[in-house]
Amino acid sequence: MTLSELRLRIWDALGKPTDLDPSTDTQDGESPLLNYYVNEGQRQIALWKDPVTMRRVHIQSLVSSLNYSSTTLTDTVSGVGMSNFPYYVDLTTLTQADDRYNDWYLVINGEIRKVVDYDGTNRRCYVHDTFDTTPAVADTAYLYKDFDYLLPSTHAWIDEHIQLPGTTDAYRATGNLLEVISLIDMTNERTLDRGLKGSNYVLNHNTYGDPSEWIRFGNKLIYDRPIDGDIWFKLEYYRLPTDMSNATDEPELPAPYHYAIVLWGIWHGLMRTGEASAVQLAWNNLTNYMRSTYGQKEVEDMRMNAQGVLLREWRK
Repeated sequence: MTLSELRLRIWDALGKPTDLDPSTDTQDGESPLLNYYVNEGQRQIALWKDPVTMRRVHIQSLVSSLNYSSTTLTDTVSGVGMSNFPYYVDLTTLTQADDRYNDWYLVINGEIRKVVDYDGTNRRCYVHDTFDTTPAVADTAYLYKDFDYLLPSTHAWIDEHIQLPGTTDAYRATGNLLEVISLIDMTNERTLDRGLKGSNYVLNHNTYGDPSEWIRFGNKLIYDRPIDGDIWFKLEYYRLPTDMSNATDEPELPAPYHYAIVLWGIWHGLMRTGEASAVQLAWNNLTNYMRSTYGQKEVEDMRMNAQGVLLREWRK
């Protein structure tokens, strides 16, 4: 069904209220409130989990991936303050943007120290501890990090982090990242393990190299060690469907779930009336339909061999 057809079916089932009439309640040829019903319904069905059985919906077209590379920086020391706390190292060419290199790692003469604060005006990296061998002016300094922010393309720091995918078209399945599923180190041809809940990798930060684990913390990915080289990663993720705006747009969900979008829109629309029995009936209709619909994951298993193999062990 198209956006136009979905709106019409919801409006008709609600008794054709005049304030939702697609032919009169328009904005640039569209019906804003019914558009919301349809688009929010699509999101809710994409994230559906049965309130009783806990059965989840899996939409294959909402699984996607993006590629990104690690970032390391090289600079030279222009000044040092190791005599009094807080300790710092000034660099020569870093950008003058406060906090941009907070939590990065400064490596000089093989020693690694964490940047606890970055003063952009002076290109000054405050570090968590002194160096065993005090750096000298003109020493080479490397900046590594053990994390990447998930940022929109317009963010000032985007060159050094992961650019969130923009929405292009439904068939390319990009944009609207909801959660990271897995992380693959393509350079070293291995899948990184997801770290245990509560991991912070503090004990791993006296060394650097290729990561083997990752966790998500807020809006960033954290690796089990600072990365000291150029690595390409593939990030696999689950996403939300793209909103429909044109009358001819179709949902990203498979056809069997189009009717579920209509049922969700009916349920949501009936809540305006305050009629509890009608609202409950609409909810029951939606729940029953979702429970009885054959999902993609179930079809996926049709040609899998579910039979076991009996192995006989001989003993003397």
